Amino acid sequence: SAFELCSQIRGHPERNIRRVPVIMIVDGSDSSELDRVFDAGATDYVRLPLHIPTLILRERRIIEASFAQKVEAAERKQRILAEALRDTAAVLARTFNPHDVMGAILETVGRVVSHRLANIMLIDDGQVTMRYQRGYTAEQERAMIALRFSVDDKPFCDTIRTGKPYVSPAVHAEGFWRDIPELEWIESYISTPIRAYDQVIGFLNLYADMQNAFTAEDADHLQAFADQAAIAIENAQLYDAISRDAAEMRSLHRATSFLFSTNTFTSGNMLDIGARIAQAIVREFPRVNAAVYMIDPGASILTQMASGGWIEL
Repeated sequence: SAFELCSQIRGHPERNIRRVPVIMIVDGSDSSELDRVFDAGATDYVRLPLHIPTLILRERRIIEASFAQKVEAAERKQRILAEALRDTAAVLARTFNPHDVMGAILETVGRVVSHRLANIMLIDDGQVTMRYQRGYTAEQERAMIALRFSVDDKPFCDTIRTGKPYVSPAVHAEGFWRDIPELEWIESYISTPIRAYDQVIGFLNLYADMQNAFTAEDADHLQAFADQAAIAIENAQLYDAISRDAAEMRSLHRATSFLFSTNTFTSGNMLDIGARIAQAIVREFPRVNAAVYMIDPGASILTQMASGGWIEL
């Protein structure tokens, strides 16, 4: 019947089909049908006998209202996206800790793209592992961490090759999908590449419990968050490198500062200087061996002046 067909349209897994406007033609003498019209999910109705100008007018109004709703919804989505990206950018600006930034991204992305679970996987030595997550139970998290993926596995290899997001409307129809008892309810999936240093270094993934949950528009929005994740990783690595360099320079300065004393280099204290150099190196760089040698230009040989460290030389 028309009522059953309308109900099927409203219950269709495809989002765009569910939102199709429906005008039902009903018997004008049976007022009880009006309740059934709206219970079935119809947008509007016209009574018999059919009056074509009235039907055309109803169609025009529905189209205009639908267009206005789409414009309003698009503006609302863009506003929500902008606010979400602003919030995660604020976290990105105030910390170099990738855990804080990834946590903010996984928490905020749900305001833009509806989902049940979210995680960030990173590539390390050809292996893809989950490093950050949101929404998982302890049991689900253990199951995901136990999984081992390779960059050659689908869909990761396709995403790395194309640099584009991967959307799976029905995961159980995919030949590569791994069924996990703790996560068997997952029906659809979207994965967006995290790119840094001109290469894919990880993936931002979302999971839903219904088919066709994600769209191309969702993929575009998700990419903005993946780009922020890449910046967070680059910032953290740069900060670590600068911190290591600074620490090494401080250690080097402490180890060699006494050499700049005005009375350090005299012919009578070279052995003492060598011993002090070896001791300073061992003090600043634990568990190393240090030895100081002097070149004898005439004999073309090295003579050990001093040594120290983990194992005396």
